[in-house]
Amino acid sequence: MALKLSRHFKDQWRVYFREEPPPASAILRLIGHANAVWLQKFQVLRTPSGQEHRQLATYWRPDKDMVIKIDWGRDKVVTVITPKSKGRKR
Repeated sequence: MALKLSRHFKDQWRVYFREEPPPASAILRLIGHANAVWLQKFQVLRTPSGQEHRQLATYWRPDKDMVIKIDWGRDKVVTVITPKSKGRKR
């Protein structure tokens, strides 16, 4: 399955960078770059009762001042976080 961009990600990108979001292939290059730091792996966690929780993969690009979160279970880029995110109502 091909990586998709969520509506939330696209909206956040437009707000933070004032431009159209890049294609998924560019996101893959961003997180695969030598400057990217992998902070958290994707996992599907379950409570004892079987309720599912998704832990999103998290990548930091300090040189770009951004964090990107991906749900690899659904092949979807979920959000982008920047310093402009601080204090912003979602």
